[in-house]
Amino acid sequence: VGAYAYQSPEQAAGYPYGRGNDLWALGCVLGELITMRFVTERTRTQVMASDPGAVAMLVQECRARMPTPGHWAACLLNMNPKQRPQADVVATNLDTEQKRLLAMNSSLGSTAAYPQPENSYPSPLGPPPGAEAPGTTGQYELPPVQPPPGQGVSQGVSLGPHTMYN
Repeated sequence: VGAYAYQSPEQAAGYPYGRGNDLWALGCVLGELITMRFVTERTRTQVMASDPGAVAMLVQECRARMPTPGHWAACLLNMNPKQRPQADVVATNLDTEQKRLLAMNSSLGSTAAYPQPENSYPSPLGPPPGAEAPGTTGQYELPPVQPPPGQGVSQGVSLGPHTMYN
């Protein structure tokens, strides 16, 4: 995405670019679409990843508003880049969810409430809230949003002016 606000935790800490950076940015954009608020409105810093509390609140709001897309936003906003899902897995599942919602809305009308997922989805963090996972009762909690051990997010990183939304 190329904006400071969307920098991943590892990028903000000075690590080299990797696929996890784009996945993090996708999580930020997905979170904005679900909550209808820019990530820049959620944090006191220029970089969303440098404010773990803001990330946790975004994840919580996404999951509350739209459980399945919110689950994928949470997966993409995982502080550990190795635990973020592959882009094709996210795309496939969001496409499936979109088709399911469109089919449901066309049969029930546009005022249908957002349904709970009926099946499990492959993801590194397990099924979205309300989905039945094999051998479980459907209850699943995301781990707390934290940087990986030894890779904390730098606080107070000066990255220059942020002009995307000015």
